[in-house]
Amino acid sequence: MKWWIKSAVLLLALGLIACEPEVEETTSEESSEQSSGTAGEIEVPTDTVWNHTVTIVYNGSSATVTVDADSVTYSVSGGDVTIKSQAKNIQYTASGSGSGSLKIYSDYRYKLTLSSLTLTASGKPVINNQGKKSLFLSLDGTSTLSDASGYDATNSDKEDQKGAIFSEGQIYILGDGTLNLAGKNKHALASDDFIMMQSGTVNITAAAVDGIHTNDAFQMDGGTLTIASTDEGICVDEGGLAITGGSINIKTSGSSAKGIKAYKAITISGGTTVVSALGGSGDSGSEGIESKHDITITGGQVIVDAYDDGINAAGQSTGNKLDSAAHMVISGGYVYAHSTNNDGIDANGNLTVSGGVVVAISAGGAEVALDAHEQYKLTVSGGTLFTIGGLESGASLTQACYYTSSWSKSTWYSMTVGDKVYAFKTPSSGGSNLVVSGSSQPTVKSGVTVSDGTSILNGNAYLNATVSNGTNVSLSSYTASQGGGPGGGGGPGGGGGWH
Repeated sequence: MKWWIKSAVLLLALGLIACEPEVEETTSEESSEQSSGTAGEIEVPTDTVWNHTVTIVYNGSSATVTVDADSVTYSVSGGDVTIKSQAKNIQYTASGSGSGSLKIYSDYRYKLTLSSLTLTASGKPVINNQGKKSLFLSLDGTSTLSDASGYDATNSDKEDQKGAIFSEGQIYILGDGTLNLAGKNKHALASDDFIMMQSGTVNITAAAVDGIHTNDAFQMDGGTLTIASTDEGICVDEGGLAITGGSINIKTSGSSAKGIKAYKAITISGGTTVVSALGGSGDSGSEGIESKHDITITGGQVIVDAYDDGINAAGQSTGNKLDSAAHMVISGGYVYAHSTNNDGIDANGNLTVSGGVVVAISAGGAEVALDAHEQYKLTVSGGTLFTIGGLESGASLTQACYYTSSWSKSTWYSMTVGDKVYAFKTPSSGGSNLVVSGSSQPTVKSGVTVSDGTSILNGNAYLNATVSNGTNVSLSSYTASQGGGPGGGGGPGGGGGWH
């Protein structure tokens, strides 16, 4: 073959290659992407340019799909859309209104933008990512999605269908829109890897089981998340949970649920987290926040109302035997933990308060405001404390604590520590002994009128408060021998159990 013919053939081959879609074997970068994230260390990848587009428009009981990339195939049955992709850098946009679903199989991570989409699925998840790569879920406008109770019994591929939105891979929630999501069959939002929320607004209006359910981790960096569930609000089966920013508001109606539950460590360094878990009866009930490992709070606001323990570092236990301890450290932030039937804050290990503003309220009796397991110790070395129900007996109080044996319900109290004035609202029930502590000996008044200041802890307290009226409260030194007795009556696990 002459040289110019060879050159022409080579140029033609190069041209054909250039027109081919970006299809290749999984790179080492893509492979490493699939390693499980550690809560608190997850970052949104920014190295992808989404240069291929697939649009899905729903209209009643039908859907139209438009594809601008090769190696992407699809099928449509009524409003149910199934897409299979071997191409990289695909951005899907789903819009319109109707009944149907979207299932995507992808060899690579992809972005799915919900653009003012209203969609209801029957017998299956409304969004189902069957690829094990990352799903970048971007919110644009207001979208409302729901599945229905009773998924189809026939699932020939035996695929997971754990929630109204389900992903085999990681989920990153992005954008500045709103998603209203109802999970009427099982969980509302579920991943077999991790879920990370960076921005946007997600309202989980119903969940037959958990609001959010993940295997490896959950991380909240920003945005607004509200959850109404019948079991756990947020559940991490095998990993940890981190809250660094944003706003979370959870209400569970379960009788033995956890507002937030993680198997590994929970860390809270920012944002505002509000949990209501008041279901229960007798000795069994719902807890606010629980980890089987350590809990660390260094910042943000945490507000919990619970039937059982408000915040619980539960450890591992068999029956009444503690097999491994879980420790809790509060060194900053603002914490309000109120239990109507157990301890306010409970660690089945050491509990250390070294900073922050901590309001803890227990049911009284053997249940205390701050409780460490009998083999371990409660240490108060700093921070501002306003607690009802007493402290763990035998505590190490390296910062002096003071108490009064009686207090008034549903009443505003002021507490002055140096030049700082706080105001705290007492609940309608709780144990005996009002115990307070600060960097210097506090002065306390009851029945004050609060006219100014910065509202914190969901309206239960004020910083830099301006107060008037009120009656001086006589305080006595609180000693380590006082309290609710060894273990505070909480016992390993604090009730409820892992399920």
